Amino acid sequence: MIIIEFINFKTFLYLLSKRKYLKKNYGTKIIYIYENKIFLNFYIILLKNIIGFNIQKLNFKLIDIRENSGELLSLKILRKDLFQIEEDIEKKINNYLENLNVPKNKINFNEKNYIYQSILTDTIKNKKSLWRIIFLVNVINKLFYKKHKIILFNERTWQSIISDYSNTFDIKTIFINKFFNFNQLFRLNALIRITKYLIQITKQKKLKNKIILDFNNKILCESYGQINLFNKCYKSDFFWVLNSNFQRKHVFFDCKNKEDQIYLNENNINSSLNYNFKSLTNSKIDNKLSEIFQKNKKITNEQLYINNTFEKYNMEKKILQKYYIKNNIKAIFNWYRYDQSHILKHEAINEIGGISCLWQFAFEGNKYYDIKSFADINFSYSQFSSNIHNLIGSKFKQQVIVGLPTYKIDSNLIKESNKIKKDLMSFGAKKIVCVLDENSADDDRWHTGDKYQQDIYELILNELLSNKELGVIFKPKVFFTLKQRLGSVNILLDEALKTNRCFIYSDNYKRSTLVPPLIAALSSDLVIHSALSSGTAAIECAQKKIPTILIDREKAVKSKLNELPKNKIIFDNFENAIEALKNHFFQNKPIEGFGDWSKYIYEFDPFNDDQGAFRIGSYLNKIIDGYNQSLKKEDILSLAASEYSQKWGKDKIIY
Repeated sequence: MIIIEFINFKTFLYLLSKRKYLKKNYGTKIIYIYENKIFLNFYIILLKNIIGFNIQKLNFKLIDIRENSGELLSLKILRKDLFQIEEDIEKKINNYLENLNVPKNKINFNEKNYIYQSILTDTIKNKKSLWRIIFLVNVINKLFYKKHKIILFNERTWQSIISDYSNTFDIKTIFINKFFNFNQLFRLNALIRITKYLIQITKQKKLKNKIILDFNNKILCESYGQINLFNKCYKSDFFWVLNSNFQRKHVFFDCKNKEDQIYLNENNINSSLNYNFKSLTNSKIDNKLSEIFQKNKKITNEQLYINNTFEKYNMEKKILQKYYIKNNIKAIFNWYRYDQSHILKHEAINEIGGISCLWQFAFEGNKYYDIKSFADINFSYSQFSSNIHNLIGSKFKQQVIVGLPTYKIDSNLIKESNKIKKDLMSFGAKKIVCVLDENSADDDRWHTGDKYQQDIYELILNELLSNKELGVIFKPKVFFTLKQRLGSVNILLDEALKTNRCFIYSDNYKRSTLVPPLIAALSSDLVIHSALSSGTAAIECAQKKIPTILIDREKAVKSKLNELPKNKIIFDNFENAIEALKNHFFQNKPIEGFGDWSKYIYEFDPFNDDQGAFRIGSYLNKIIDGYNQSLKKEDILSLAASEYSQKWGKDKIIY
């Protein structure tokens, strides 16, 4: 069987020239992955009538491609395969450098990890990513296990890594050359990046007067896009400021629009406007590694990739350092650890005597590659969360256990939740279920897909319409695309809303909603979280002693959450969960321990006291105090850790 990555003129010419070899060894059936839709029918006619191949598209759903354990194969790759591939890439890079007589210390620890993550953390959603290629090889092996297979990929970097990996499944790979030299593509990309760099520098000069300068030492807060300073119980990039005594004059923020900047300035937060660090590469940077590569005319695609990435890293590091120094930024407080960018920021601030901090944005229940990270301080939920990072090779000077970054709920929000509950009950609801969904995408080959979410809504809505005593609250992760993603299920949703026993949170704010899941959960008798493979919101609800259950449709078998009791907290599917809630609430068949986390919550948050945000803010306050006293970085870290240990326990700091 022949699998081709792209059906286009280039692959047509290759198939034409190699048709005898391919037919003899792999048959006449071709499966293609991507296509140029304009010319698709034209190529199909050519391949069928002129060359004699039968052709069809590779159709599959991500949710159907699983391990024997039931685990989604995409999760298994993230949990296992990418770590092995990183080791292979490390060996390749070391060999390349050795062949070029590059000293081992020429690329430091952070630079190497930046290169590894630049290769491996580009997600499965990107068709050019190595992660997706590895997934595709697994899919092809699963679907056509007994067939003799060859995959025709477009030329790309790390071909040897892909070939070696494919060989473990006895799959042959061929990489089709482009019509021009691949090295020329790198030169073209370099020119494009230089042009972008010059444009960006021009923009920065124009925005120069928009950066507010003062002499206060500051912490740069990296944005998730939640510019909220009016309600400490809603989602906010400044949750640690709103729930502690940290002074706003010591906070710095990069705004994406003028409105946000005006809002922050009016509320005493210093800011810059749209200071963009992406894709800034200056080819004239003093780069001795670059000189070594340029002297070697037989340079490979991979060596060029290393060189270009190395140049990009050093250029952007210099730009960041100028930005930090200009705005008197002494520390960075970052949530985004899921690609190589956090490593660049970590080294940039370190080299000028500053401190890099990461905080745990989401529950990490497994050893997934994309959470491997590097910083001076990592604020984590628990001992378990800290241990995960030790196991996957993350490096921190301190891991500070702070519990969930939650806070006490405002009484007004409790009243708001109670009002929603009373409204639903006034129309007959006796028990109310809150459903927390996940976002989805329309191409279900690279995501669980819209249909996956439609099934959730359809099952719950049908139950609501048939059970006059059931009320339902939906808290979508992303509301503004929900109707589009639900498709025909919108008819059911509209019908359910007419009963007045159904409520849906519909606030939109940039990338998600400002209202946290917990607010919706406070109105309910039971929370159903639709994805055990994530589960952060479920833990937050359970911490507030709201009965909470998780659905494990993805079969995240290695997740910490899967240690919780089956058919009491963890359910394999929505059908079983709905049957359980019917028995427990409506059919006088109570289930002992149904949704009850009281025996387990301290494993996820050892404090369980709603002071996680306060602890983070207080720790950052000690860091700024140290800089205000002109202390050295190491002394600041030591004093902050010592004071924290004395107050919260020696076991809450891990070195």
